[in-house]
Amino acid sequence: METCEHCGEQYARSPFTYGLQRFCSSLCKHRAWNKAHPEKVRAKTARYRLRNPESGADWRAKNPDYFREWAKDNPERTRALGRASQSNRRAKIAGNGGSYTADEFTALCEAAGWRCTYCGGELTAESATADHVVPIDHGGTSGIDNITPACMTCNQRKGTKSVHEFMGEGGVF
Repeated sequence: METCEHCGEQYARSPFTYGLQRFCSSLCKHRAWNKAHPEKVRAKTARYRLRNPESGADWRAKNPDYFREWAKDNPERTRALGRASQSNRRAKIAGNGGSYTADEFTALCEAAGWRCTYCGGELTAESATADHVVPIDHGGTSGIDNITPACMTCNQRKGTKSVHEFMGEGGVF
């Protein structure tokens, strides 16, 4: 087993690379090159934008209703994306790192049977909130391994307390 130079994951080296393989995938190889050559990436992006003026921010500015319509058609997904983004932003500001996606949180809720970790109450896609087991203020990350589904009431009552502090106050676990 070898270690990828970009992401640090373990991978089995292909027998067809003659010992020259340094990355676990072409995606990691591409990302490593981009990180090592930011000036070339900026130049390539600028050339692309000149050739394709109808893409990116220009397209979004000319089609503002597209995203509003998508949000109306996908309210659960919109809420989940907003919650994940807000949590990841707080962790980044605190410098604790970690992040999770809306899909990871949904899978976590499904694994918990759509029940609040603390009171056992039933959760829906609208009522489920992501609670940090170790609060960001206490050095916890925003990684999915530090997230648990909770109802809004329990999440707000817990606040920045640890699980042990919260349960000692009469929280149900």
